[in-house]
Amino acid sequence: MMIFISRNLIYPRYIDCSSFTLYMTFVVETDGTLSNKKILNSFNGMGNQEALNVVEKMPSWKPGSCNGTTVPVQFNIPIRFRFE
Repeated sequence: MMIFISRNLIYPRYIDCSSFTLYMTFVVETDGTLSNKKILNSFNGMGNQEALNVVEKMPSWKPGSCNGTTVPVQFNIPIRFRFE
């Protein structure tokens, strides 16, 4: 997942900080698709949109299970923007 993010994240230009970690949450549904994608801490308009874009591009995930039954699972991830 982190390799996918690092290869597909486009860094917004004109950011006035050297690094920032944006946290996202989403639900992995029983069919592996992602839903209810939300930013937990705001970065800026371009950074927020790019984080949502890269999560939209992700392939389907392996769904969670509980006692042999496939269930939706909420997942939180950090997305690190590092500028040099």
